Amino acid sequence: YRDGRIGSEIKDPGIRSFGLAYRGCTQPFHAISHIQEGPSIMVNYSHSLQVNGWYFVTQSEAIESDPVRFKLETLNPQDSKWKLLALGRCDGMSVGISRISCTKGNMDFETSHERGWRHHFSLDTPWYYAAMRHCRQLGPGLGLGLVCILGPRQPHLAKAWVAVGFGVTGLAEITCAFGNVICEGGTLSTIWFLQGFSNFGYAIVMHSCEIWILHYMIFDACLSYLFQLLHSGLESPEVKDPVAQWGPQVDVYLAAFVALATLGLRSFSNYKSYNLLKDDKDRYDAEWRDLVAEPGSVETLEQISKMIESIRVVPDNDSQLQDFTSSTASAPAQLAAERILASKNQSRVTSLDQLYAQANGVQAVLILKIQSWATVSRGAFLSKEGNSSYVPWNEARGDPALCEKIRWVDLKRVDRSVEKLSRSYSNECWRLLDICRQCIVFESFQDLARCVKTISRDLDVTIVRVKNRMRQDFDSRNSHGWRDILFNMRISTPETRRLGLQQHVVELQLIFDKFMARRTDNGHARFVSFRNTRGE
Repeated sequence: YRDGRIGSEIKDPGIRSFGLAYRGCTQPFHAISHIQEGPSIMVNYSHSLQVNGWYFVTQSEAIESDPVRFKLETLNPQDSKWKLLALGRCDGMSVGISRISCTKGNMDFETSHERGWRHHFSLDTPWYYAAMRHCRQLGPGLGLGLVCILGPRQPHLAKAWVAVGFGVTGLAEITCAFGNVICEGGTLSTIWFLQGFSNFGYAIVMHSCEIWILHYMIFDACLSYLFQLLHSGLESPEVKDPVAQWGPQVDVYLAAFVALATLGLRSFSNYKSYNLLKDDKDRYDAEWRDLVAEPGSVETLEQISKMIESIRVVPDNDSQLQDFTSSTASAPAQLAAERILASKNQSRVTSLDQLYAQANGVQAVLILKIQSWATVSRGAFLSKEGNSSYVPWNEARGDPALCEKIRWVDLKRVDRSVEKLSRSYSNECWRLLDICRQCIVFESFQDLARCVKTISRDLDVTIVRVKNRMRQDFDSRNSHGWRDILFNMRISTPETRRLGLQQHVVELQLIFDKFMARRTDNGHARFVSFRNTRGE
């Protein structure tokens, strides 16, 4: 009651009459029974009625006995429990028995002081709730549909559409919250604001830093739970929308559980995979400590690091992609490149066949280049006799028999390229930079430093990326103890320009002979198992 009486203190509902409405019109009904039980009135109808509204008329007695907290429940013949007619949840409902009673909610209705005043209540779906409901279905549905269509060929575009779907849903929920504040006083606004900003967070994380999406799922669930604890009891349970309040939260907690399980399995796999290479890492680290302990090694390493830092690496990230040709190619080569390697208006390689065609063409040029660099730096090449055997180039270049013993590195296996594209590069072929690769082996830091200096001064080479795993501050856990210097470069010689291959990126490894000697077939097999476990 208006005077504060609740529960057993209330002897009657405090209203003169009660009725149902459909589309704003009062509905006639024939009541089989009309029972008053303390604070409740129960009406049993002769037949079912379609309603989307109701009303009650205030009594003629003192205003202190007017109801200010009440609820309307219905019971259909086929149901066994009373159902609450919650605002925004009914768009035409079949009513067999209705019951109106006072309740212990904590939100007062402003019952009119006028005697005999009719209060109308609409159960139509509010515009803001309808907008949210449709956008909830349209946003994710459109995103997932486009993922199925675009995913295999354009994963980035598909991911962007999923982010847009989450963003649209978040915008709909925030709009719904504002509409609820304006039209209904904010009964449901808190949870809708939370859900809206949560979905916006999903959109931002998915678009800008996808790697953190699992962590965000867990954060979102914790934030939702904390929000519920802080706001529990602030809103009356009778007027809450059960679907809007609890349904999405179940999804949030389920997603958080899946994310937590995924992160746990990932951590276990990482732990298991690192244990596979632990012994190899210890051996490589021990070998590196012995090398660094040699006189003059630290000074030479610092010199190498300074030379690498001074190398002018092309700053544009797009330069670290595979392009197919250039206008400087000769006319026949340009025509062949357009027909065989890529389309005429295409600047990036989009097919693995195109990439291998380029790599085959530039392989011989790269071998000639590294031979010239090995001549100056006293480098050696791998031998066909095994990893522990090397062929010094200064001894082999005048000896055809020794040249026959050199094992030039083959192009990357096609199955490994496909594996790498699908696991790491989202099937974007232009990001694969190591199909054509070679290596030079050295016995001392001084020879390696001489080779780095020669490469940095070669005018035919454009370096696009350098990985120096021989820095003093390099954390060997990132490479499991392995140490080398890795160059990705483009080679522009008259031959590559004639063939239109000067944009192809190749890879060169500079390695110590003692490290190569410790690389065994069993060790490589363990590394492959490690790589497969991590999905790299």
